[in-house]
Amino acid sequence: RWVSAIVGMKVETPDGALIGRVRNVVVDGYGVASFAIVSYGSVMRSSVRYTAVPWATVAELLVKDRLVVDRSNLQNAPLVLSEKPELRDGNWRHDAESYWNGRVAVAQ
Repeated sequence: RWVSAIVGMKVETPDGALIGRVRNVVVDGYGVASFAIVSYGSVMRSSVRYTAVPWATVAELLVKDRLVVDRSNLQNAPLVLSEKPELRDGNWRHDAESYWNGRVAVAQ
């Protein structure tokens, strides 16, 4: 239930500017959510970028019905190729965890 509430959720800056949306949630082999896939960038589909945000970080960024993140943190995050990353490829997981580890949620 909680996972379905996250998909489609707005991603905003601390000042309320819409910068993206949660497009997918990656679930591990045990059925546990492990990453949210966030899209951001241009409205035109060819310019959209995707990044994976570890589930623990999602919980830190969650404010009511949106995720709040600094624009620079999102734009500097490692990219994944699509809203449905290749699950057998562990590189994107490692890159995302390394990037977001220790980054704290923005002050509310």
